[in-house]
Amino acid sequence: FDAEGNFLATWNAGEDLYMTGMTADRSGTVYIIRIDTVEKYNGMTGEFLGSVDLPGGQRTYFETAATGPDGSVYLVADDRLVRLDNSGNMVLDIADPFANIPDFATTQNDAAIDGAGNIYVLGSETIYKLNSQGQFVDQIGSKGEAEDQFFTSPRSIAVDGKGRIFVDDFWGIKVFEGNGRYLTTIDSPGVSFDMVITDENDLLVMDRNSNEVRKYQLNQ
Repeated sequence: FDAEGNFLATWNAGEDLYMTGMTADRSGTVYIIRIDTVEKYNGMTGEFLGSVDLPGGQRTYFETAATGPDGSVYLVADDRLVRLDNSGNMVLDIADPFANIPDFATTQNDAAIDGAGNIYVLGSETIYKLNSQGQFVDQIGSKGEAEDQFFTSPRSIAVDGKGRIFVDDFWGIKVFEGNGRYLTTIDSPGVSFDMVITDENDLLVMDRNSNEVRKYQLNQ
């Protein structure tokens, strides 16, 4: 689809291959995780552009993919963190990046990257913030009914150009500063599959209940 929601093309990346995660960079390259491999495709044509074997083999279950502003691709499993540069070279590989986090449970299949390279990974009841080298920095939010807490397990996350963090929750989309300070909640019906912020500072939300993409214009 284009930026106005008009249909452009459709393509198939293979019916017999299990896809566990997907992301796209600003040039339109699509990255698809196949458990222990990430494949690259031209987003408009579906042309296969190559693949990269991920460390850990099938014992490491990568489910989360995210792209940074510089085109780097981040791939996250509960016991592994990998970063590829925009040429597909592996430049970071960390085993057990969450090992020293108290009460760590599991990740929730989504992550976002800010302009400084900080990595925000959804947990079952919180957000784990890692620096650009994959070192744990902080936790943001917790389970509860306060305005800065998550009523249910958050399912999607996005970060805008100002470093604000947007997290889908039962009561709407909660917004935090990069340091974890709660800012506001955006009213949003349903529960999202995923969220992304465009270069025009629009928040796109894929609603799993209505099967539609909603667009929100964010304050500058």
